[in-house]
Amino acid sequence: MAASNVVCDRETAEQTAIRGVDFSPLHKAVFDGDLCTTRQLLSADSACAKVSDKYGNTPLHLAVMLGHKDIIKELVEHGAEVKEKNVLGWTALDEALSFGDKPTIVLLLKTLRDQIAGGLMKRREELIASLKNLGDFYAELKWEFHTWVPLLSRLLPSDVCKVHKTGCSIRLDSTLGDFSEMRWNRGDLSFIYNGEDSARSNSQSLSMVVLDNESKEYQHMKLAAGNSSDSAMEGDLSKHAGMLMKRPIVYANMSTQPITVKRSQSGWFFKSDKTETVGQYQDTLVYDITNLILITRRRREHLTPEQINENEALRNKFRNGQINEDELAKLQKDSDEEGGEEEEGDRRGSIVPPQHCSVTWEQYTSSSDGNPIHLGRPMDLKVERRPFKASVCMADECPVELAKLLDVLEVIVPYKHFHKLRQFVSMKLPAGFPVKLDMPVFPTVTATVTLQKFEYKVYPPSIFVIPEDYKKFVAKKDKSSSDARAKPSSNSSPD
Repeated sequence: MAASNVVCDRETAEQTAIRGVDFSPLHKAVFDGDLCTTRQLLSADSACAKVSDKYGNTPLHLAVMLGHKDIIKELVEHGAEVKEKNVLGWTALDEALSFGDKPTIVLLLKTLRDQIAGGLMKRREELIASLKNLGDFYAELKWEFHTWVPLLSRLLPSDVCKVHKTGCSIRLDSTLGDFSEMRWNRGDLSFIYNGEDSARSNSQSLSMVVLDNESKEYQHMKLAAGNSSDSAMEGDLSKHAGMLMKRPIVYANMSTQPITVKRSQSGWFFKSDKTETVGQYQDTLVYDITNLILITRRRREHLTPEQINENEALRNKFRNGQINEDELAKLQKDSDEEGGEEEEGDRRGSIVPPQHCSVTWEQYTSSSDGNPIHLGRPMDLKVERRPFKASVCMADECPVELAKLLDVLEVIVPYKHFHKLRQFVSMKLPAGFPVKLDMPVFPTVTATVTLQKFEYKVYPPSIFVIPEDYKKFVAKKDKSSSDARAKPSSNSSPD
């Protein structure tokens, strides 16, 4: 096929990257496994890599589902978005986990990390400006997790996040790491971002520091697109891929159409609008939010029967309140050690690929918009819909622009529960400032988030720097290598 016949018009490609098209020439080339035509199209205009078809599938979705490894690499090199979702909510990384080729999963994890870093770098000036405009303050956000499952609430974590902010610098102290439905990490961590240092730096990276206050160690977290040559980091990605491959692929989203927001009532016979004192805020207005539905989609086709049974048994124990503290402690230990030594067994390597796809291009393009033909491994899908009732306490006083604060916190603290908080407050809430809210985070878990303290305060620069008695964190593999280099062999003679 001549290049002139397959060139994507730049303006059309940029528009369709946003709204999608039925099917682009690149989709057809990728579907056919035509590497030569794919290269011609991408060379003519790399924007073609971001075009989605009427099912929301990008060319990268198709390449991953069909196992075209050379085309996957070509698309990634031309900027194909890893986190783009199709109409069913699945990303190319989700499909890679289903297909089960570990090198592809590692490649997409690496690319996703670089793309997130590149996006943050583009927002660096915006981030610094937001920090300046927020004012100087100290705040405490209390997180309490609850569940309707009997006896389980006492096992769920809680945390008080302490936020210190002065000028372009911000620090968050937390004892709760990332939290999923059945796994969470505990520790004593501080996340520090110094915007003034970032603004003065000519480096093309966004640098943050994480302090482990228990071990008195620190680690620089540099976010920079293309900064992926570190072998230790590559090893971490491989281990992370192995961990993901033995868990279900989960997509959860909150359906908010149409939600109902109304004043909460108190009293038995004579009803009145409910108010509540929250920390330093008196007589906050309490609202009930109904018609929230949490939709959870869970895929298991890539798992072995043993892994499915293990995950299901654990979920059933969790949901029925039958999990004991020892089992929960083991679960958290496994979560903490996901970056540890590589486990033996096929479940950590690539799995057997699915059978060759027999679907034709005509069959793929003619299926209905809302029910596209799946090209990869046949899905083992479970969908759960659970209604929730949320509530929020609104204060008249607005001490800080909450949306901007959460934008900043979501950058420096990449935890799922902060992301869910950001999503929740982006809904159409009543007028005022939310100082307390109850929101669903998982099918069995809700969170109560309370702004229990806020004060305007200026902190000295010393709180935003690494303490002198802290040592640089050394990964286990690097540490053992340096120890081996330092240790003389048994037959070497002393100097």
